[in-house]
Amino acid sequence: MCQFQIPNYSLVQIVPNFSCLLCWFQILICFFVQIVMYSFLFSVLMALSILSLNCNEIRDRSKRAGLVQWLRSLSLVVDVVCLQETHCVSQIECDLWFSSSGFSSCLSSGSNHSCGCIILYRPALSLVGLWVDTVGRYLQCEFSFYGKPFRICCLYAPNRNPERDQFLDDVSDKVDPSVPTLLVSDFNTVFDRLKDRLALIP
Repeated sequence: MCQFQIPNYSLVQIVPNFSCLLCWFQILICFFVQIVMYSFLFSVLMALSILSLNCNEIRDRSKRAGLVQWLRSLSLVVDVVCLQETHCVSQIECDLWFSSSGFSSCLSSGSNHSCGCIILYRPALSLVGLWVDTVGRYLQCEFSFYGKPFRICCLYAPNRNPERDQFLDDVSDKVDPSVPTLLVSDFNTVFDRLKDRLALIP
């Protein structure tokens, strides 16, 4: 006759194994959520046309008109336009600037001689949330597209350190990793400041 001996496992031996399985289950769930989130972000980027531009001041009416005309002339319909260094001082002024452009607008206001970030967006996008700084270097908007939220963060970084590094460190704390977010910016970061200033051809 064959005899089988059943191992005598204690509860102490079983519980750690269960905890390990639970830990792996949580890791798999987080991994799956990340895949879904970034798959959605990829699909949004494929469905939307997003343009970023340092416009180097658009207080001049003819320069603004030229910008809008250029946007209309593009073969691809642009859904979101992120502008840095606009020198726009108020949301009222921003609305007047782009009232006939077909875009709605959000602003992080600068002065009439520096900074100012603007995000222009088509009516197909619903504005859900808005975050700005007080100097016109940081503008983050949350939109809903077919019921799904995502954010666009428009930045105009300082051109010198340590201000630039501090600015970028502060921005990293303002980005929620649980929400798909696209960073667009003039990061004002170059490898060689002399070549940048002299506009030499490499």
